[in-house]
Amino acid sequence: MHIAILVTNTDESAFAGRHPRDGAKFAGLLGAVRPDWRFSEYSVKDGFFPATLDGFDGIIVTGSPASVHDAHPWIARLLDVLRDAAGQGVPMFGACFGHQAIAMALGGTVGRNPDGWVLGLVHTQIQGLGPIRLYAAHLEQVTTLPEGAVVVIMKASEAAKLGKTPLARIVSWAQAGVDPSVMGTGPIPASRAALKKA
Repeated sequence: MHIAILVTNTDESAFAGRHPRDGAKFAGLLGAVRPDWRFSEYSVKDGFFPATLDGFDGIIVTGSPASVHDAHPWIARLLDVLRDAAGQGVPMFGACFGHQAIAMALGGTVGRNPDGWVLGLVHTQIQGLGPIRLYAAHLEQVTTLPEGAVVVIMKASEAAKLGKTPLARIVSWAQAGVDPSVMGTGPIPASRAALKKA
């Protein structure tokens, strides 16, 4: 299995420089449970894209403080690459900005979260899966799904608005501030735990 990791994180701060880059984080996370997989990282936010999608079995699009609505040339090119990937049937996974970019590329819409910013450690208890702790920092969210897309997790109030019947339910949720020195590595342990249970 060969996965292209499209790195979109524009954070070049000293803090970010003290931690592994997003491409290395995803490769390390997945490589720990799938040691036979290969990963190729592309810093798309710097204009480095795969020459072709041939030979890739999947794509990961990382998170970013950028908005999919920003007028950066790399974002427009990324959306084109994602449309090409969908047309070729290449599976895609997006984290934060990445899932918003995939949704937008495929005809969905992205807008502001009506509840405002989500910042810090988010505790979510998913029935049948167990507790998941993830770090979040976002103001935008997918507001309209692309045709054929499926929501895996959403708030019950949002499901009711859309006339959806949940297959599982979140039984608890909390949000707390987090020391910024933790943010660089926080999602990896929680994601590994979720992958082991999947």
